[in-house]
Amino acid sequence: MSESLSYGTLKNYFTTQKYIKLFLTKKKIQDIYLSQLTFRFLVDFEKFLRSYVPEGHQKQMENNTVVKHIQRLRKMVTLSYKMEWIDKDPFIKFKPTYIKNEREFLSENELQTIIEKEFEVERLELVKGLFLVAIQACHISMS
Repeated sequence: MSESLSYGTLKNYFTTQKYIKLFLTKKKIQDIYLSQLTFRFLVDFEKFLRSYVPEGHQKQMENNTVVKHIQRLRKMVTLSYKMEWIDKDPFIKFKPTYIKNEREFLSENELQTIIEKEFEVERLELVKGLFLVAIQACHISMS
């Protein structure tokens, strides 16, 4: 699939794969056959994702992040079912849902808080800088 998927999409699938491996390690399982995937496995994996705090992050994954990882696993399982590698789809009764987030503009105080915030993680400091440059560019273009 590396020819048809973008680098970012592939990276996301690899991240989901990493979480599946961590989950299996936590359950003291080295590997699992597709035919062994059950509804219970999916529920346990979702619970694992909701409680896991990734390294370099300040908090647990939120609902939509968890749902996105589940969605990527679902795509692979559905493909397996369509290819007839498995007899049944364990996702039939599993229905995770996104939470619609309404976004608002930042207040002056919130923006100032971001400007003054110093992150220990270099990646987050870079994102903050890019965000502030984008805000400045929008401000200039609206003037």
